[in-house]
Amino acid sequence: MSEQPKFDEIIDPDHVPEILCNGFINLHFANEFGVLTFTHFRPKSQSLFVEGQLLPDLIVRARIVLNRDNLRALRDLLVKTIDKPNS
Repeated sequence: MSEQPKFDEIIDPDHVPEILCNGFINLHFANEFGVLTFTHFRPKSQSLFVEGQLLPDLIVRARIVLNRDNLRALRDLLVKTIDKPNS
């Protein structure tokens, strides 16, 4: 995992919300940065309220831009966490 600088504390003054992204995920590269795009399925309003049909749209909910070192660190963290979720 990439070496992370040490900080006394990590704060969240803007109270960044968690966003549900239960759709497809994509990774593409823009120069030296990787762009992770997260989506979520959401019903089309017109179809749902007027026609009573559940027709989904795939909505982009978040984009996270990371350099390659942080992408590798994210990969390592995910592998470690998914393989041993209770450790």
